[in-house]
Amino acid sequence: MTEITAEPHDAPAAPRASDADLRRVADFMRLWRLCDQTRCRRARSCHGAPRACLTRLSPLIPEKAREFVVGLFMARECDRPFEEVEGLLWEEKQAFDAWLAALEAAKGRPRNSEGDRHPEVPERSEGLEG
Repeated sequence: MTEITAEPHDAPAAPRASDADLRRVADFMRLWRLCDQTRCRRARSCHGAPRACLTRLSPLIPEKAREFVVGLFMARECDRPFEEVEGLLWEEKQAFDAWLAALEAAKGRPRNSEGDRHPEVPERSEGLEG
């Protein structure tokens, strides 16, 4: 039985990214801040399985921010200058910058039940009267 795919059969298969490339993507998106592995948070870098990490944590990243990262790394593969890509992906870059700002603002906030830090977790004192 022939498997049905969404892509035409003559389309070249996308190369499978190496763990090193995926680790760079995970580090660029600062996923170590959300990782449940202590070694990653301490090193401030992905030191686990980047493919599994990206699969598990990328849904937490806003879609436009993910699009910026994918576009940036694809452009890098094609030797396109960052400034050109940044101009084409302006809205996505704004979303990515907002993502990084939310991560920075979330430093030291409580973890959810899985042990991950999330930008949307409110400060403990928010909403409490003095």
